Amino acid sequence: MNRRVLVILFVLFIPISLFAGKSNLEKNINWEKFLSRHDLKWDVEPIHWHEAPFVGNGLLGSMIYVVDKHTIRWDFNNSRNEDHRKDEPGGIMMARPKLPTGCFTLTTVGEIIDADIRLDLWNAEIIGTFYTTKGEIKFRTLIHADKLVMLNELKPSSGEREIVWRWQGAEAISPRATYASRKTGWWPKVKKPENPNPEGFRSRKGAIDLYTQSLSAGGETVTGWAINYEQDHSQTILATIAHTYPETNAKDIVIERINDFSQIEIERNIEDHRNWWHKLYPKSFVSFPDSRWESFYWIQLYKFACATRSDRPMIGLQGVWDQATPWPGYWWNLNAQLTYWPVYTWNHLELGESLTKTLDKNIQNLINNCPPEFRDDCAVIGRTSSSNLVCPIDDRIGPNNTRGAEIGNLTWVLHNYWLHYRHSMDKELLKDKLYPLLKRSVNYYLKIMEKGSDGKYHLPITVSPEFGATRDANYDLAIFRWGCIALLEANNILKLNDPLKDAWQDALDNLVEYQRNDQGLLQIGQDLKYNRGHRHFSHLLMFYPFYELNVEQPGAAEDIRANIKNWSGKGNWSGAYAFAGASSMYSAIGDGNNALRYFEKYTDFIQPNTFYREAGPVIETPFFYVQCIHNMMFQSWGNKLRFFPAMPDAWEDAVFHDLRAEGGFLVSGKYEKGHIKFIRIKSLSGEKCVVKAAFDGEIKVTGINNRKVSLIAEHEYQIDLKKGEEVVISITNVDDFQINPLPGVASEFNRWGKNQGRTLRGFK
Repeated sequence: MNRRVLVILFVLFIPISLFAGKSNLEKNINWEKFLSRHDLKWDVEPIHWHEAPFVGNGLLGSMIYVVDKHTIRWDFNNSRNEDHRKDEPGGIMMARPKLPTGCFTLTTVGEIIDADIRLDLWNAEIIGTFYTTKGEIKFRTLIHADKLVMLNELKPSSGEREIVWRWQGAEAISPRATYASRKTGWWPKVKKPENPNPEGFRSRKGAIDLYTQSLSAGGETVTGWAINYEQDHSQTILATIAHTYPETNAKDIVIERINDFSQIEIERNIEDHRNWWHKLYPKSFVSFPDSRWESFYWIQLYKFACATRSDRPMIGLQGVWDQATPWPGYWWNLNAQLTYWPVYTWNHLELGESLTKTLDKNIQNLINNCPPEFRDDCAVIGRTSSSNLVCPIDDRIGPNNTRGAEIGNLTWVLHNYWLHYRHSMDKELLKDKLYPLLKRSVNYYLKIMEKGSDGKYHLPITVSPEFGATRDANYDLAIFRWGCIALLEANNILKLNDPLKDAWQDALDNLVEYQRNDQGLLQIGQDLKYNRGHRHFSHLLMFYPFYELNVEQPGAAEDIRANIKNWSGKGNWSGAYAFAGASSMYSAIGDGNNALRYFEKYTDFIQPNTFYREAGPVIETPFFYVQCIHNMMFQSWGNKLRFFPAMPDAWEDAVFHDLRAEGGFLVSGKYEKGHIKFIRIKSLSGEKCVVKAAFDGEIKVTGINNRKVSLIAEHEYQIDLKKGEEVVISITNVDDFQINPLPGVASEFNRWGKNQGRTLRGFK
């Protein structure tokens, strides 16, 4: 043991009351000023959805871009708008896809020649000016944070007074069919499923115009708008969309929303909208020296809160911004999981509730996804579904199956639910919601596993996502193991003495080992070699996100590093999330430089407005990159709080405040010139607190009395924190615990949007 550790031991075993005092942690954040440097800006007109400014409120969404010399388009969508057919040729995404609604268009008098636009993050609104050969049109667009109404204000100059605002309704057909009609190759040219009046029909109620899409399977979608014209030729437009199923009362809902909004002064409505957003951002804080990626980080929080809320639909692959796409729904073999990973550390569990509530609401459909003989005590979901989670797996799955299916998807997404519980420590949620469903999903594995001649349990043929079918797929082995581990832990926490606990332990003790070859875990399964590029890290989940094989085990770091190298060595990483997976695995072993190196490969994929596309919008990848940032700065797996565990050399300074950790803790920390200056932990639940922080020098502790902080290993401390208590640990020469933004690099402020001469090489 070195001299420095001896000094720390001596210090920490002195009663903390000798050092105790009120924690003087102070926040010094001018939120409006800080976020203004991250606003997206355009000094030329956006011409595609993936470079457009965007707004949303978890149900309604809009994007603004120019489509020709005289036309500006406001896409307008409702994420509840979907078809409800039982079946169609082409599968679920033809029968029950998210459906497009349409767009508003503004026709100008002169030709559009320029634009000056700002997406104001702090106030969650788009403000700007379009310039034409005849004048200019100033505008403001927002979708109210709480009320389900979009507000547009248009102020034309004298030469543009004859602008025309119109609604252009979309056909109620699958965006996958629309996309397929434009492509050749493997996209199926299936017949578009017909709804009555696919182009919709128009009507009017008082001052409100209405556009109705009727659906043959029942229900309807109605868009409504009202325009108020001022004497100076300014226009104020209120618009909303309602979708009802199986009822057909959407028109009444639309009229009521617009009338109710109109009863309150516009400025008061705007103030209420802003207040919602002003309460959202300060729940946590992160700042680090790369201003370009710091802006990206905060834009994603804005985007996430635009895309979902606790009481609104979970995020599908398009969010609330529909386009022609092969992906008009929910994908359960990676996309849903990655989308929601940042919310837990972000300290925005309320946004994560859209996922947990969707699972809770559709338990019977998850049960019915099983073959009939499994429905008594099992639940599963296949690859793709609409919002009702109906996606039966192949009914031949079982001990003698020959085809296989993706059976691990539900258990994997329940790992997100587990993270939600672990960050909240809500035992009622665990007992009443998560635990019963997790049991059902793991039961499926218990029913299909078979004991082999080697005395080990084996899995029959299942599908490893994006690779193929095999026995003993590493994808399923890792998910099955994690599910058993979580159930045993939950059983102990809840003191249930569940009759199945012995079966879970038996499975853990006797399940076949992960399938390896001479290069590591690159055997996809017993019958399937890793012999081609594979962007999906489905065969490496035991490293991340499960941390079952982790850096604290002898030799594991080298094993993880070798497997990342071998995985990436096959190439063909067509999806950007592969690089995020590699970044997260490097963070898991404390290699911040490689974590950042892989993180920055997103430069080749990201779009000007920070969206990501594979054919159409695919929303999960930017959110996963937020979690990559979290993983470099803070990790809380394995009942341990790890401060600055994988900081790259390029990030010599960083600060975060009120991130949320497993065990129900709020955590803060400051990192300067490559060293930890202080950390702060606040307990929300009274759970055991173990901290890992590599302080360079002697430390002091403030904020608690009559407690002890014990050094239990090098750089690891056990802290006795009661519920509601907090502690600050710092190096001895730090007395000022300030949480404030880093100065940043001014030339990199307002990096995103579309600015001439300031594009990333990945912009297309």
